[in-house]
Amino acid sequence: MQWAAALADDAQLDIALERAGDEIWTQLDQQNPDLLLAFVSARYPQPPSLLSALLQQQFSDTLVLGCAAAGVLGSGRELEQQPAVVLVAACLPGVNLTPFQLDSADLPDLEAPAEDWERLIGCAARHQPQFLLLADARSFDPEPLLTGLDLSYPESKKLGALVGGKSGALYLNDAIYHSGLIGVALEGNVRLDTVVAQGCRPIGQPLFVTAIDHNRILSLDGQPPPDVLRALYRTLPPADQSLFRDHLLIGLALDTAMQYRQGDFLVRNLLGIDGDSGALLINALPPCNSVVQFQVRDSRAAVEELEQLLEVAGTDPTPAGALLFSCLGRGQDLYGEPDHDSRVFARHFGVVPLGGLFAYGEIGPLSGTTFVHSFTSAFGLFRPEK
Repeated sequence: MQWAAALADDAQLDIALERAGDEIWTQLDQQNPDLLLAFVSARYPQPPSLLSALLQQQFSDTLVLGCAAAGVLGSGRELEQQPAVVLVAACLPGVNLTPFQLDSADLPDLEAPAEDWERLIGCAARHQPQFLLLADARSFDPEPLLTGLDLSYPESKKLGALVGGKSGALYLNDAIYHSGLIGVALEGNVRLDTVVAQGCRPIGQPLFVTAIDHNRILSLDGQPPPDVLRALYRTLPPADQSLFRDHLLIGLALDTAMQYRQGDFLVRNLLGIDGDSGALLINALPPCNSVVQFQVRDSRAAVEELEQLLEVAGTDPTPAGALLFSCLGRGQDLYGEPDHDSRVFARHFGVVPLGGLFAYGEIGPLSGTTFVHSFTSAFGLFRPEK
């Protein structure tokens, strides 16, 4: 297994693609890659058809999967608001690649047998494929697909991003799509390990949801949410009180535990408090008697969490290649400097080809369940299975 990644930021798309493509061929010792992932900044004015044609010229015998993105990253650089192209390529001996394109209407019911999902994707669950997914953020809700894939392919990892915007385009070989989802299933001699960094830290103590109506939390530990929030605010230091006012979120415990730590929660947005009932509205549906804990997001929390998660991910063996799908809210807006998450990755893993994009939502698993996240950095680490 051999991976390569190249970034080019030339102002002209054809020149950038040629330069990045030449670098890919050099890194792969002129071997034809089996898989090419192409991420191109939406800042280029050229039509999507030009990118598709140029990629087919350079990599005519390669499975091509790609998209337009708000920003791209690769070769240690993260370029958020300027023209740039990132290519990530892999030679994958012993790996079978199954591409697919889906629209929401194509999905079976969640109660449908696993065989229906296997027919949809084109590969069997017993082969434990790994999934890469790119969804158009405007037209495709990935949640039903992720639920179906988790039920039918429980041993498989799913990694991806929501992309799009005004000039959104999805590329699958020589086809161009402006809606739906494209993906590839990798089965055989490949292992995908994932790291999902949510960039939050908990404040206060875990609480039981003692009354709930749909996404409206009516009581926490038997108390009205406004009373709980006021009491929590009074206990916080001034710096956290500022974050509480501007960056407060809620975390849903993923498992039952005696003690909870950072990373044990699925972080979701708060939508406000109902002025009449005092109910706390959240962007999730937690069951009654589940555990939640309030969270805040800042650069310090993001740095500490990412360092811890990448340390746990380990380097034995060193990944052959890696992908990173990072939220538009991270990068310079969060850290005040460019290239942060890429530098942290390089410090932990050394010279491993890494490429990816800035997304409107990130797809990755937590505690065995795949979610759509926001404000996260979702890494995929690729190693041979054997």
